[in-house]
Amino acid sequence: MFDKFIFNRFEYASLQKKFNSTKLFNQTKIIIPIRAVFPFDNSVEDDFYHYAEHYRIRPLECEKCDGDVDNPYYLYTEQVIREINNGIKDRANTLDWSLFYLYKELIQRFILQENDESGRLPRSFNYYRGQENNWILKPGIFRVPGTRFINEFENLYKSLAEDYPEKIKYFSYFENKEKRATALGVLQHYGFKTSLVDITENPFVAMLFMLDNKKRYVIGKKNSADNSDLEISVFGSKTLDMFAIDEDKDATCNIFTKVFHTEINKRIAAQKGSFFFYDKLFDLKKRNIEKIPRITIELKYDYEYSKSVIEDRISERERDLVKLKAAILPYQKSAERTKKSILQTAEAKEALEKRISEDSNIENSDLGKKDPRIRSLAKERKKLISKSADLIDKSKELIRESQGEFARNQDLIENLEHLIQQEIKNLEKFLEQIHDGGAVTSRIMDEIEFQLSSKLGEYHYYRKDLFPDFVDRLAYIQQDYVD
Repeated sequence: MFDKFIFNRFEYASLQKKFNSTKLFNQTKIIIPIRAVFPFDNSVEDDFYHYAEHYRIRPLECEKCDGDVDNPYYLYTEQVIREINNGIKDRANTLDWSLFYLYKELIQRFILQENDESGRLPRSFNYYRGQENNWILKPGIFRVPGTRFINEFENLYKSLAEDYPEKIKYFSYFENKEKRATALGVLQHYGFKTSLVDITENPFVAMLFMLDNKKRYVIGKKNSADNSDLEISVFGSKTLDMFAIDEDKDATCNIFTKVFHTEINKRIAAQKGSFFFYDKLFDLKKRNIEKIPRITIELKYDYEYSKSVIEDRISERERDLVKLKAAILPYQKSAERTKKSILQTAEAKEALEKRISEDSNIENSDLGKKDPRIRSLAKERKKLISKSADLIDKSKELIRESQGEFARNQDLIENLEHLIQQEIKNLEKFLEQIHDGGAVTSRIMDEIEFQLSSKLGEYHYYRKDLFPDFVDRLAYIQQDYVD
């Protein structure tokens, strides 16, 4: 009876509807916020500073997804985040600390240790999935636009099994679920979209899938040279999902499935993989579903915060400019007063020199020659006037020195004003580049991918090793040399 009742177009379409209305996971989200580092950036008081050139990690956040009130893992996650936020800043200032160690600590916090009887973590997290963006967790068959593919899928599967019997066999869902899942695993191995979602027992393997430094997203912009689609780097929100799976219970009360490893699907063994098998939704009653605990770690570029930090810095520097303009006014007024003082001393000296000349005339006049008292008074007055002239010269010299100091201070302030104006211009230019897809986010993404992949390499995890098949390995190697 069941052999004849195989999937048809209505059943896969109805399966998609059931997927859209069925909750399979108890999800909690951990957000690792990333902000851009701007020129002359020294505002790290609220950040987890570490030795990254282009970004800073802000305090972690915790979100309860879908308003779950029966999520026993949320309170534990909140506590973990508090402890990490309180303690990581000290560790983050060490030279060998990096983003990798933050991921490693989060992963370890959700693995139940032996002899742990605290009850804080009810179940250990043992399966993982990495995605280069925070896409909804759903199988590839439901990602294809339109309905044609899901309507034709079963016939396509049967035709492929008939054409390539040495590689794949056809099994209806009711005939043998496990063998069907294994067969679909082979199709997925070759890139065919199926109702399977890959998961792995190895968190480092999942992290490799989270990284994709070859991926560039095409957006609706054009190259000015040839009007072709412009390919630019988009940060996305890289996600690492952790699942607490009871392999026996979740195989019957949820959609977890173990897939048999075959000679063809070597990749599953290399990736220590299993699957979520969404075909199981067909006869899985909603009331019988036991939700799988799921922690999603999302690495999120916080554009709004980055923007606000830079705008605050611009406002701060603009206020500094106002203060500098106010500070330069006294020097300008002092310079004017000094200039006036120099003119006055010059006039005073000129008057004294005139009087000295007059006294010399009196001293040498007939009256001065005839009357020694007049000549003596003239000499004395001449001496006094000469001393006054000397004092005026010294005052003039001091005034000129003061004028020079005022000028130097004014130049210093003007140079500082120029530097601040240049910094504001640089910040405004930088602000134009921090949007997702801009030059700044591209540098952040490249730096993060390099840091994480380098650390994974130290643990001998390489993306090329996830593709043990000869054809796949050739394609993977070649992409390093061919655009």
